[in-house]
Amino acid sequence: MVEDKKFECSKCPIYEACAEAHAFIFGGIPVIYHGISSYKECKLYRKCSNADDVEKCIMLEIGD
Repeated sequence: MVEDKKFECSKCPIYEACAEAHAFIFGGIPVIYHGISSYKECKLYRKCSNADDVEKCIMLEIGD
């Protein structure tokens, strides 16, 4: 049996900026990521967590 790893995005330190960026681009907020067990495994966190404008960084990444 394969275990389905789910991660609640609200545990991520950049959750607020991530939620606002997703709401702006897609009209909804992500709740659960499948296949990761830590925000450190999230590409958006690794790429944008140290950006000057985290929300803008995320919007650019997910808008492509």
